[in-house]
Formats: sequence, C-alpha cells, structure tokens
Amino acid sequence: MTEPPELPEPSEPPERPQPSGTPPASPAPGPSPSHRPPPPPTPALTLLALGSGATDALSFAALGGAFTSVMTGNLVLTGLAAGKAQPARDLLPSIFAIAAFVTGVFLVSRLLRTARSSPQDPWPPRITVALAITALAQAVVLTGWLVTAGQPTRPAQAGLIVLAGLAMGSQSAAVNALCLPAAATTYLTGTLAMLTSELATAGARPTVLRRLALLLAVVVGAAGEALLLDHARRLAPVLQVSAAVAVVALGVVRDLRHRRSARTPETLVDNAKPANPD
Repeated sequence: MTEPPELPEPSEPPERPQPSGTPPASPAPGPSPSHRPPPPPTPALTLLALGSGATDALSFAALGGAFTSVMTGNLVLTGLAAGKAQPARDLLPSIFAIAAFVTGVFLVSRLLRTARSSPQDPWPPRITVALAITALAQAVVLTGWLVTAGQPTRPAQAGLIVLAGLAMGSQSAAVNALCLPAAATTYLTGTLAMLTSELATAGARPTVLRRLALLLAVVVGAAGEALLLDHARRLAPVLQVSAAVAVVALGVVRDLRHRRSARTPETLVDNAKPANPD
C-alpha cells in the first residue's frame, strides 16, 4: 500500500485591509515603571518604636510606675503588689494601663478588620487613620502634662496613663495589621529573641536590620525622655508626640504615592483606546 499524500499545512489567512482613516492598533501597554511595590515602612516603624520607648519611660518615671506598652511588666507589677498585700491604690496604675491598652487594641482592631494588607501593599490607607488615633492620644497627653506644668497629681496621673495606654494599644493593633515581618514596635521581647535566633542562623539581612533598628529606637526613645524629664520637664511628652505625628505624615505621603502609581496603568489603557470619530 502506498502512504497517503501529506496534506499541505494551512496557511494563515491574509490580513484584511484596514479601512481608510482607521488608526493602527496600539500594542497593549505594559506595566508602568512607576507602578512597583512601595518600600518597607522601616523609617515609620522605627519612629513608632522610639515613641514607645519614650512613652514607657514617661509613664514609669513620672506617672505612677506603670508601663503603657510593656504589658508583661504591668502584669508582673500587679502580681507583686497583690502578693505583698500592698494598698489597692498601688495596683491602680498598672490596672489602668492594662485596661487602656486592651481598649486601644480592641477599638483599632475593629477599625482595621476589613483593611487589606498584602506584601505588595503592607500599609493600606486605614493604617494611617489608626495611627492618627495614636497621635491624637499622645497630643492629649502632652496637653494634660502642660496644664499640670509637668507635675500631675495622682488623679491626673491616672488620666494620663489611660491616654498613653490607649495610644500604645492603638499603635500595637495598627502595626499588627501590617503584612510585614519584624514589625513589632511596643512589645519587643520577641523581637530580641528573634533577632538573636536570626543572627545565630544567618537570617535574612533586611529583617535582621529592621529588628535591630527597632530595638535601638526603643533605647534611644527612653534615653531621650529621661533627658527631657531632667532638663526640660514641661516638654517631656514632646518626643513621642513628634514621632507619632511624623509617622502619620509619612503614612499620608506613602498613601498618596501608592494611589498615584496604582492609577498610572489605568491611565495608559485609557489613552491607548482610539478616539471615536465625530
């Protein structure tokens, strides 16, 4: 038997001529060079950690010996006071700080429950709104401190502890909502443990540097607050207020840049469409 003859390969249909006056088709626009993931918000996180160190130093040294971000310390202080049968008023600063911190975390967590954080956009706009609450609470602390000339009475101390605890709780919840490793700015025992582990196991360099920056920022913030308490007591809370306001400003700039870069591809697509002839 003879093999059947091979069929010729089908040829591509000829291009149809374009009607006169029709503009040539434009190629689909590629991704805009400006549309790239924003950089990690390490400077903002470092400022938040600096503010945490300053806030804890102020509350511990001048507001009754409680912490406003390190809740482990408050739990231990509460247990010590209870175990030694100290007067109830000695328990109040730590209890107020814990209650205020939890309230701040709860409220901001509710605010951010629908926020969409991703590795491409770890800082959605609502994070900036949440941190504005932190800045507002810190500003009220500064106002109360100025009103009392840096010498608040015991009731005033309780009010300032509550405000500072709210600030730290809201900050913690906002940072927790970030889709970013090594971002804690208040409770840093885990950060220290993870940093040591990563140094021992050759962890990722950016993460190691971020953890180190946050730990150093807490120390610098506490040291700066101590200097203010000793040499410019009336302005002691200025450090944490300035840090919080600067972070909100950085967040606004970041949000605007990200929104502008996200709109760029859509603008290119619209410009590539042929205009309708009259």
